Amino acid sequence: MFNMSIWITDTIESCIDKVIDNRGKNPKNYLTCGQYPVIDNFLIQNEKYPNLCNVTRYLDKDLFNNFLRNYLEKDDVIITLVGNGIGNVSMSPSADVAIVQNTIGLRCNNKLLNNFLYYYLLKNNKSIKALDRGGAQPSINKNDVLNSYIYYPESIDTQNKIAKVLSNYDDLIENNNKRIKILEEMAQKIYKEWFVDFKFPNHETATFKQTDLGEIPSDWEVVLVESLLKRLKAKNKYTQDNVISHGNTIVIDQSTAEFLGFHNNEPDFYANPEKPLIIFGDHTCKMQMLVENFSIGPNVIPITSDTVPIAFLYYLIDSLIETKEYKRHWNDLIAKKVILPTNNLTIYYSKIITPIMATINHLKHKNMNLKQTRNLLLPRLISGEIDVENLEIL
Repeated sequence: MFNMSIWITDTIESCIDKVIDNRGKNPKNYLTCGQYPVIDNFLIQNEKYPNLCNVTRYLDKDLFNNFLRNYLEKDDVIITLVGNGIGNVSMSPSADVAIVQNTIGLRCNNKLLNNFLYYYLLKNNKSIKALDRGGAQPSINKNDVLNSYIYYPESIDTQNKIAKVLSNYDDLIENNNKRIKILEEMAQKIYKEWFVDFKFPNHETATFKQTDLGEIPSDWEVVLVESLLKRLKAKNKYTQDNVISHGNTIVIDQSTAEFLGFHNNEPDFYANPEKPLIIFGDHTCKMQMLVENFSIGPNVIPITSDTVPIAFLYYLIDSLIETKEYKRHWNDLIAKKVILPTNNLTIYYSKIITPIMATINHLKHKNMNLKQTRNLLLPRLISGEIDVENLEIL
């Protein structure tokens, strides 16, 4: 049943007050840290806000204030125009972030709410991607987006109610993500304290020796990463064409996204919080620890170890290398030298980390269920099929 609000059709351009477009205004030198994160297109993953933990480039105050010609405000809609993620949308998490290439921002006028436009573009993502003009790499013309039509309630109040229903799911997801981040930081903090700063249990009685990696406890050793890893092989390699939106088995690829999709076949790999596995993206250097059964996409290498606990191994090799060019990085990884503590200490660390891993996995599954529910509601709300006045809100 269609709700009783009046819905109208118009071009997106007629609903826009400002287009934020800084393309062609890229600084020569970016910072590796700073006050103003740059929202590159790979961060725009059809989630309400980009994950700022994955930012790789920053601007300082002078560059931000003097270099950009257009500035974002909180909740401006961001769209990727160039690259493999064309058509992906997100929203600006604050006014202290920047877009400089491959993306534009849209700020609505009094006809349309930014939140509603975001969910409309999310619902019609395939149509936006279909605006691709082809060429050496996928690209969309800004004017093609602006000239596209949007079907929306004339009432701002109705727009707000629709966006609120969908935002409630995204807010719960965001809260879970914050909890996940805290738990991950907790595990990393313990790792750093014990194995980098050498403040492990009973460290007061430790003696030290000199190695080519500096001073380390006398009963620890320096080893090659290769000696710790056992590379596993998969029977199947899944792609975007043969996964589904939800199913029994999760599929992990090497993209920045947490997962590629699902399938209902037998998993290629079996894992749980007590016996996790690690995956390594050969081209992207993505590192992820899995505590549930899974399958993989191309160029993903599953890893286990017969030498050290996997929970310890993950934090030992995570971020050892990063991708700077499109090539295979496995040989670079296994050639690295690392400091290996005593077996008792790595086992003790893993026992502490295991319940944290289980909680993180539980929260990730809650997020999957929330996303699934939101995605079921999204097309029906954005098209006006569901009367938002009669919908129970979270």
